[in-house]
Amino acid sequence: AAAGDVLDVLVVGAGPTGLLLANDLARRGVANMRVVTESDGPSKQSKAMGVQVRTLEVYEDLGMVDEALKRGNQMKRMIAHFGGGKEIYMELDKVPGKYPCLLVLPQYENEEILKKNFDKVSSAKGLGVRIEFGMKLVDLKQQPGSDFSVATLENTRTKEQSSVVARYVVGCDGAHSVARKKMGMTFLGKKYQDEFLLCDCELKRETGDGDERKFIEMDEAIAYNDKGFMLVMHYLDGTFRVIMSRLEE
Repeated sequence: AAAGDVLDVLVVGAGPTGLLLANDLARRGVANMRVVTESDGPSKQSKAMGVQVRTLEVYEDLGMVDEALKRGNQMKRMIAHFGGGKEIYMELDKVPGKYPCLLVLPQYENEEILKKNFDKVSSAKGLGVRIEFGMKLVDLKQQPGSDFSVATLENTRTKEQSSVVARYVVGCDGAHSVARKKMGMTFLGKKYQDEFLLCDCELKRETGDGDERKFIEMDEAIAYNDKGFMLVMHYLDGTFRVIMSRLEE
């Protein structure tokens, strides 16, 4: 391939990982890149919803931490019960860093913030790069006689395929990554033995006399890990995320 036909970077996947990388490349003025994702549009699910201290510091560096803090709930304390009277009280606001908390932010909002910032930076720098939804990686090979890779992409709507040559291909396409499999790389992680249930819901605590009180404070979370595991935490709108292990029937 001629030099002008070669992408500098092909980012495969536009979840939080791919969008974060795209933001960092954009602010450095990398125009010769593409960001593709099999998804037909932005996520609509809450999915992973915890943003850590160090990630918030990276968001500050990218100029979008204020938006994230405005839209997320800052969890600063967790009480964990282990049965038999054993408890652990964790003060997350004592964690080292500029933003000492776990920010509870639904993934669709996190991705929206990342994409909005990427579009703004891409436009301001005149990069002309956009997130390409509905574009699936189906094959990836080394180009003979070069250090470049040849990626085969498929439009998920039309099924039309095209090839692109890139200096770097970055797989940000999740646990079942096509990019990783095509590179011949193994996934070294392990699957939890337990199965988990996730629920976004409203919760009320009844005292028995008809009085209703807060289940937990906005900046608190509560966890139980005795016969099974359960974690409850607040979203900013007052609803809850509940995570629990499925008990054997």
